[in-house]
Amino acid sequence: MKTLDSLRKRDLLASAKFDAAQVRAYAEDYFAQERFGEAFAFFRKAGEKEGVRRCKARAIELGDPELLWQIEHADRSEVTREDWLACGEKAEGMGKLRNALYVYERLGETARAEALRAQINPPTAPAGHG
Repeated sequence: MKTLDSLRKRDLLASAKFDAAQVRAYAEDYFAQERFGEAFAFFRKAGEKEGVRRCKARAIELGDPELLWQIEHADRSEVTREDWLACGEKAEGMGKLRNALYVYERLGETARAEALRAQINPPTAPAGHG
């Protein structure tokens, strides 16, 4: 399937009249290309809850809080605290410390956030000691 240019994609996602099968096909194509944010937008447009759940699973697996936020923003019932925590833990395990920090701060996990902040910005040695 031919990838849409940004204007065509915008128009299709904003259109009130659309072919659900075509939108679903674009969603699957983007998903296969690992373009999960775009896949999510098309699955959502087509009303494909299972496709949205697949995107959520990939967001957690990849430690991608931006995509998880997009999914939650579209439907709060789709994302739980446990989903957020799993995303943060996965991000931390993958070395995506800023992603994990965002998640932990969002969840109020203060101790975890402080530990990551110290890793990201370690304290510097006092002047004259180094």
